[in-house]
Amino acid sequence: MAENKPILAALQIEDHQLRFVVGQFFNDVLYIIFRQTVAVNGFDGSGIYDEKILVEAIKKVKASVETELKSSLEAVLLCVPAYRFKKEKRSFEILLSDNKVRYEDVREIIQSAYNTKVGNDLEIINAICNSYRTNGINYPKIPLNEKSEMLSAEVDLLCGDKAAVYDLVRIVEKAGLRVLNIYQDGYAAAYEAALFEQSFNNYVVNIHLEGNHTVYTLIYNGRIISGFSEAIGYDQLINPLIKRYGLSYKDGSRLLFRYGIIGEKTAEERIINRWNENNQIKTITYKDIQESIYDECCKMIDGFYTYCSKIIAGGTVMTFITGQGANLQNLQECLTSKFNSPVKCYCPDTLGCREPRWTSLLGILSIYKDNMPLNSKNAECIDLGAYKDNLFPQQEEQQESNFTGKLKNFTDRIFVEKD
Repeated sequence: MAENKPILAALQIEDHQLRFVVGQFFNDVLYIIFRQTVAVNGFDGSGIYDEKILVEAIKKVKASVETELKSSLEAVLLCVPAYRFKKEKRSFEILLSDNKVRYEDVREIIQSAYNTKVGNDLEIINAICNSYRTNGINYPKIPLNEKSEMLSAEVDLLCGDKAAVYDLVRIVEKAGLRVLNIYQDGYAAAYEAALFEQSFNNYVVNIHLEGNHTVYTLIYNGRIISGFSEAIGYDQLINPLIKRYGLSYKDGSRLLFRYGIIGEKTAEERIINRWNENNQIKTITYKDIQESIYDECCKMIDGFYTYCSKIIAGGTVMTFITGQGANLQNLQECLTSKFNSPVKCYCPDTLGCREPRWTSLLGILSIYKDNMPLNSKNAECIDLGAYKDNLFPQQEEQQESNFTGKLKNFTDRIFVEKD
């Protein structure tokens, strides 16, 4: 069961929020077993400013999982924000010891890629083998068991800020969990949205929009051509609401996503919320929200256009919005009009996680599953033995109870009828 039906756990640490998912694959279909979000501060997208509160929040999630699944949570896949995202390209070549291509040879190439020096302040988050070459032939996939003496590979290195990555891994381990692997959020979102498959002979732009950062990725022919990140996100729309009405981040975020419409300057004066403050009745209307966020909406849309306009002007380009920001109302229509090109806000269709905020977590579960042959050790994230012991005996006891109960009811009816 461990090989065919891996149970994996994924954790994403974002500004003001932890996101956690446990899923199991069956016949290549992902079934969600558990999911949870926890509102928490302590991380601003580039660094940790309150380690204690983050560790306690992760422990809280861990306890919830163990209570729900009746099994210990031991390890997670960690999704990290693409702070100071940089993409490097390298070529590697090795001699084949058995004169044929094996998974061990590809593992050796990937390990060499992770050992590459990319700068003192950068860390390689993901090493992606995009093509292989042996016997003078190029292969998009691993030429497994192909007889040869040499194997070369083109590898893309996705890098991020070393200090931020190390800090996030450290607090997860401090909360009592091992980190099986780490993944960049923009890459994971593009993988989940199948943007690599849609990029053959076609340029695809992915704008991964989160609260405090945005990742821009250009994809062509199944590989990342270039990318970068900006330390600004949809929080720039929430901040005016917080400042104007003295709201908490949670309340400002709820108002933005529930009532805000991107690109609209005004709206009806229908009251949304009313409260008493210092013996004064205060209200918020649809019009108030639009007037508060409109200027920042224009800046955000103009920023997207500035970064993407040259690519879009060069020909047919598909643009996708992923991340929590894809849930903003009218963003798709507003960008389509601004770009004069199709734009789509991606929402996952996996049952249990049909919201844009889960996109990256679903992506890293699929990446890990698809690369299991290359993993030196396919460790389970939860204690699978305990999970099975708590799951199946209950079903057997219930079946036995149902059978004996039915038999007893049947005999009781016979004797009642005889009486």
